[in-house]
Amino acid sequence: MDAFKLEAFKIALFILPGIITLRVKAALSISAPSKPLNTVIDGLVFTLLDHAVFGTLRAAAASLSEDSLTGRLKAFVDAIGAPAKLPGELGRAFVDAGGFPIVLIAVVVGIGLGAVRYHGWDFRLLRLLRLTNRTGENLVWAETLTKSAGQAYALVACKDGSRFIGEIDTFSEEAGNFEILLSDASQVRPDGSLLPIHGEGVLLTRENPIIRVELWRPGVSATVPPEGNVNV
Repeated sequence: MDAFKLEAFKIALFILPGIITLRVKAALSISAPSKPLNTVIDGLVFTLLDHAVFGTLRAAAASLSEDSLTGRLKAFVDAIGAPAKLPGELGRAFVDAGGFPIVLIAVVVGIGLGAVRYHGWDFRLLRLLRLTNRTGENLVWAETLTKSAGQAYALVACKDGSRFIGEIDTFSEEAGNFEILLSDASQVRPDGSLLPIHGEGVLLTRENPIIRVELWRPGVSATVPPEGNVNV
């Protein structure tokens, strides 16, 4: 293989874990729109993090005694992974770059970072340390519904005058395209009475824009008057 192509392949393999971590994290958490340069920087940071975790685990594994239970488990894992090694120069380059173990580490790190970001634990810690007053969410819409999902009923008013009430199930994160799925939902009639929706729920899409969302505490006895205000 051409030496230049091989070196380019090695560079691609080096940054691949960071790309995997970035995609897994983005799939599990609400991410603010990012410029291409910022995305590249995030990918490189995650690449360094993945290789640091891989190097630490490899050093820890090398220090284990083969006679210990953990050492025997490591030998068993190595024996399973041996047939998965790829042949040729590309295969050797892949193994030298960390192989399948670092891909697995990249996925696990992405899951961990995604869970931390979804629950807001990172910015919660920063706020406790008085380093910032941000929440980490990109939109008030996303922040409010993330915190309220499963804990509040939503009365949603749409542009055409229709209103629906139900439990917050899932919602969109894209700015300007607000959509929400309400489970255990009912349509609010003009006189304030409720028409139950039998099934999984109701999906309110951007074709009929949402103009207002009222959040109600579960367990509170309330009625919906025609004008849409809450009488408790």
